[in-house]
Amino acid sequence: MRTTPYAIALGAFAMLSIFAGRAEAAQMFRFDLQSLAYMSTAVVEGDVTAYERVHWVDKLSVKITRAYAGEFKEGDTVVAGLSAYAKAGADAFTFERFGVGDHLILFLEPVTQQSWKDDAIPFWPVSSGLKLIVGGKVTGMEQMENPGPYVNNIAEGDAEAYPQKVADAVKWAAEFRKELKEKKSDPAWLLEQLKARPPLKKEEWGVRDDIAVTLCQAIANTGDKDAIARAKALREDRLERQILNLPPQRDSTAAQ
Repeated sequence: MRTTPYAIALGAFAMLSIFAGRAEAAQMFRFDLQSLAYMSTAVVEGDVTAYERVHWVDKLSVKITRAYAGEFKEGDTVVAGLSAYAKAGADAFTFERFGVGDHLILFLEPVTQQSWKDDAIPFWPVSSGLKLIVGGKVTGMEQMENPGPYVNNIAEGDAEAYPQKVADAVKWAAEFRKELKEKKSDPAWLLEQLKARPPLKKEEWGVRDDIAVTLCQAIANTGDKDAIARAKALREDRLERQILNLPPQRDSTAAQ
């Protein structure tokens, strides 16, 4: 499995109820659809048919109505765990848990924590990788404040049109993954891809572009000083610029 330069934010909350207490925790970032598709090993849509609270984790059984990527197919049931996700309630101070009857799109990866595996929870969403569909509308996740859970406060459009957006992102991510493997040492191609990414301002709260991060890692790994300088001129995000300053790595995330 590919690793990222930042820890999966969910792990920081694995032993923390999303409704109780305050604790120091790493910020949890919101990602665009292409990044979510690239970060995931499976992308599915379906209805929550069972709910269980296990060791502070919301364990959901989701019957799949549409499979976009990965090993699952329509009609399968996937079990996924949530430890840092909440549904927006009646006001800014009220949260609810996701549960039976919710219709979700999930961008999934295998869990890494042994305690979750012991509780028969094989998957969790990648960071911000959950969309709620209700009333013909799609909402996505953001962390409004840190510490605090992901909450579905991002309006992402009409539910009828959204599945095609997900399918397009999955297709794009698969093609990008293949091209990156072939061209990870080509500074010109990497810069062309980086130039196409939407700009992120260094003061922008809670937003990250995993594709741009991956491209910056690959550019840094080329050791090409001109390409690195040009990449820095393109990007303002602090993490991306820090990655561009790193010495070349033998085992690159971009190569995985």
